[in-house]
Amino acid sequence: MNAETNDVTGDVTTGVTGDVTGPVNPVRRRDVEDRLPRGIWVRLLVYVFAGHIVAAFIYLLFTLGASRG
Repeated sequence: MNAETNDVTGDVTTGVTGDVTGPVNPVRRRDVEDRLPRGIWVRLLVYVFAGHIVAAFIYLLFTLGASRG
């Protein structure tokens, strides 16, 4: 099999129609894989915010309990 490189896109093909052995767009694919989806970021921020609220409430309970005891 002779592998050819497309000068326009840099893709490596085997000469058979539809058989691509190289990445179609390596820059864009790498960006997508390196980033987390927006839904995960939103969920993370909500969990961090809620965790701080719970921690503040527990701290308040201990502070009030120490002042009464």
